[in-house]
Amino acid sequence: MATDRAQSSSSHVTFQNVSSLSVFKTVSTGVGADTRDVLVASVTPQEPRLMRVANGMKVVGSLDAGRATVRVELVKRRDCQSEFTCHVRGLDSQGREAVSTSSLVQQPRHRENQVDDGKMISSLSLQLLASIQQLVTQSVAGLEDKMDSLEHQLDDKLEGMEHRLMKELEQGEDKIDDKLRRFQRASADQSDTFERVVQNRLLLLENRLEDKIDRNSNRNNFFRRDSNCSIELAQFRSDLKTMISETLGNHSLRLEDIQNQGLNAVVSQVKQITNNTSLPMCTMRNNSAGTERSTGNIDFNRLWDDYKTGFGSFYDDFWLGNDKLHAITSNGSYELEVTMKFKGKKAYARYADFAVGNETENYKLSIGRYFGTAGDSFSYHNGAPFSTIDRDNDVAPEKCADKHGGGWWFKKCDTSNLNGNWRAGSDFGLEWTKFAGADSVSYSEMKIRKV
Repeated sequence: MATDRAQSSSSHVTFQNVSSLSVFKTVSTGVGADTRDVLVASVTPQEPRLMRVANGMKVVGSLDAGRATVRVELVKRRDCQSEFTCHVRGLDSQGREAVSTSSLVQQPRHRENQVDDGKMISSLSLQLLASIQQLVTQSVAGLEDKMDSLEHQLDDKLEGMEHRLMKELEQGEDKIDDKLRRFQRASADQSDTFERVVQNRLLLLENRLEDKIDRNSNRNNFFRRDSNCSIELAQFRSDLKTMISETLGNHSLRLEDIQNQGLNAVVSQVKQITNNTSLPMCTMRNNSAGTERSTGNIDFNRLWDDYKTGFGSFYDDFWLGNDKLHAITSNGSYELEVTMKFKGKKAYARYADFAVGNETENYKLSIGRYFGTAGDSFSYHNGAPFSTIDRDNDVAPEKCADKHGGGWWFKKCDTSNLNGNWRAGSDFGLEWTKFAGADSVSYSEMKIRKV
């Protein structure tokens, strides 16, 4: 064991103030009898405290108020047989800087000190283990509390989600049942109407045939034709009954399929409105449709006359026609529903008091109160006339139909345009800004119904 007790190998120096103390171990270089000093420990003003255990040596040192101590404890036999020197630097009694080098003397550690140190280490170890155990216990208890809290929160959330899901399912079932009942009533009404129309046409046909027969002045021709007419009439009746039976059978099968799928369809017929305007009322979900964009197969960048009479196919994209929209909406009170899809999300906008003016008024748009989920992008166009690429009725400096495509009720120019170019870039596609921003929706349908 090396300590700061040393025998000086130079002249005795009395230090008034020590600035540093270093301990070196003398080791052989392996070349002859040459040796070199290896630094073991050092205390300086930059590192006044030292305590470490390394390479079989325990080193404890301090530098405080001009006094320095370094204690080196050795456990390896090789180290115990080595020589150690101490270098001291500081100010002597006359205030001059001095350096002293001394050889250190090794002293064996007393047995009783070892016993005391062992007891102290054992006591410290027990205290440390007790503290660690207490910390572990507290941590485990805290984790258990957190786990219980999280479990309760998860149970509450799952219960709430289950309750909401059951409520939504019940509401959905009620809606489906209500729609199926309305559909069944409407189907029965339409079937009765269709049957009456067929019967009326049969009676009309019979009356016309009888009138022609009465006007025939030639009895012989009458009798000859009578037989043929009877045969043709019987064949016509047979064919017509077969056609009606097949149509009603297919109609019943289709209605059954629609009911099984939870869909809601209404089948209406062709009726005559003023000025002999024929209004096709096609098979559509919920209401009669005025326009639909779903495939992009039909070009909507068309002229005034195209939008006037309508274009496209009910089995594809189409525009019903401004004349037909005027004829329909001028015969009662109607509401408009616009259905759209964008990035997998579906939304709708519904407007009360929907009406379209006549051609003299440039098919002026009139709509009432809005409600829905898509946002109100159509009220801006209320009162606007219709414009196409060849008939500019907007109030913008440029031609909105040329710039944005399609025919629409443009102002300056639009916040919506469902007749724009299919899947075009920003501001030039199927627009509904409150729902899709400047992007183009992927599907749109405008439906009207009488209220």
